[in-house]
Amino acid sequence: MRRTCAILLLVLTLTCGAAWAVPDGIWKDSEISPTYNFYVQTYDEASMVVIVSRGADEFWVFMDTNFSDGFSANEDISGANHRLTIVFSDDDSAVAKLTFDGAAAETYAITRTGTAPYPTTEVEGTPPSGSVTPPGSPVKGVITLEGAAEDDVGIDHVGIKCGDAQEVEASFNKYAGTFSYVWDTTFEANGGLTLKINAYDVEGLSSTIACLTVEVDNTSKQVSLLLPADGDVVYPPFNLDWLTISDAVRYVVQVAEDEAFANLIVNREWSIPPYTFADSSLFEGTGPYYWRVRAVLDSDEITPWSEARKFCASGSCGSGGGDELAQVTLITPDDGASVSVPVKMIWSQVENASAYEIKVCLDAQCGFVTLDQDDWLHPSMTFYATSGVEYYWKARAKYADGQAGPWSEVRTYTTQ
Repeated sequence: MRRTCAILLLVLTLTCGAAWAVPDGIWKDSEISPTYNFYVQTYDEASMVVIVSRGADEFWVFMDTNFSDGFSANEDISGANHRLTIVFSDDDSAVAKLTFDGAAAETYAITRTGTAPYPTTEVEGTPPSGSVTPPGSPVKGVITLEGAAEDDVGIDHVGIKCGDAQEVEASFNKYAGTFSYVWDTTFEANGGLTLKINAYDVEGLSSTIACLTVEVDNTSKQVSLLLPADGDVVYPPFNLDWLTISDAVRYVVQVAEDEAFANLIVNREWSIPPYTFADSSLFEGTGPYYWRVRAVLDSDEITPWSEARKFCASGSCGSGGGDELAQVTLITPDDGASVSVPVKMIWSQVENASAYEIKVCLDAQCGFVTLDQDDWLHPSMTFYATSGVEYYWKARAKYADGQAGPWSEVRTYTTQ
């Protein structure tokens, strides 16, 4: 971009670190004959503009509207496909990575050779300080992050940022100056993760009071189910059995009428496996029923749920003691298909069925249900889905006497 003048504004902060001065000023990779000059300025609106100049008549302007994750721009303000990232290691040192459209990336170690005056609207004062109790590593299950924060005028709130997720607010006790956040690590991918804890005071100042790297591992401590096998028919008395975990102090057992575990028959703590059903009084029908187990460890950590299995309490699932009811066969879309909206879902017609029940969900266990139609008369349905979403779906037949056949397989498709 060639222009004679440009107006520049920018705010940038370290990805992880304590409070520091704004980096406004002129940055160069060399005092004598720099390859590029980087002109930096910050604004209260949390945006940053950087002018990269190779001479008086040749320069490029980049903007990042949110400096909280570091400066990063995937194009200049003219829309050209040039990219710039800057990582500031301290008030006067940084590393810039500049990539022009069609060219290889170049990295420059730059230093601040001239500073800009602070805006008169800048909030003055002392930023918050604090600490966090390290959670240890690896982390697994559900844990509580705890720490303390203080400020000369008062803490407004404390934010927790897990990896690339949006920052969430911790519970803060303003009288004790302590904060806590219950973190369910089972929602995170296994592997390394950065935790950033930010404190904000009532004057608008903030600082990163802790930046921790932890290892998330929710693989080794998950309960493994033994018996009954998935889909088994059982007759009371029978056992739900699973492998023990060495540092488990108790287990939580759940049995439900549905795969989402919304309608629980059993939800209780148990000391050691197996869990025994002595009679069938808990079961109103034949099933299927679904069960799962998780452990509470001696460190008070809670493991993720085991896989979910199903069983039938007697006879064949859904048979009511008579002949086995037919299972619906899904026809289209194919499993894993990419489809356009609206989606035409078709399944096999079942003899003597009076209606069909169809579920469309956002997960294989149907914990997040998007569509639940339990009295559909035809073996097909048009679903007005949202584009760009992966859906899971299944169907089963229903009969005039109130019985329902077994669920079909679960298929998935992604809308375009």
